[in-house]
Amino acid sequence: MKLNLQELAGKIHENAKAKGFYDNASDKNFVTHQTFEIIKEIGEMHEAYKKGRFAAELKSKETIESFEADIKDTFEDEMADVVIRMLDYMRYNGFEIAQPTILLPGEVLIDGHYWLSRECFRMINALNEIEDFFCRDIISHIYTIAHLFNVD
Repeated sequence: MKLNLQELAGKIHENAKAKGFYDNASDKNFVTHQTFEIIKEIGEMHEAYKKGRFAAELKSKETIESFEADIKDTFEDEMADVVIRMLDYMRYNGFEIAQPTILLPGEVLIDGHYWLSRECFRMINALNEIEDFFCRDIISHIYTIAHLFNVD
């Protein structure tokens, strides 16, 4: 499924504003806080993978109960959280949001855990330079991870 990330970012950002996430946007530490929240989500994604918490198939009817039982706090859910935080941040800063590129690894993926650790480190390192290019790069890393782990 190919999502319109530009449109999705708009919806995510409007929802975040409505829930009060931008009430303190004028605070001098706001950007630092937003950056840390992204790093936290990357860490939660890595931890879910390490603990083997993967999403189960949703039951026949998608409900809050089935989401909480089958998807919440899994690798796939945390991966989505990184994308949500990134798209919100990019929309807030007026960064260009383009379809991500899947960055196929140059080496054979022998040990998924260490490869994922390296990718998470690369994403966190990219956050040192908060510019639209680096934000798009993080989204591409998440799409790459999703592609390699067969996550839609």
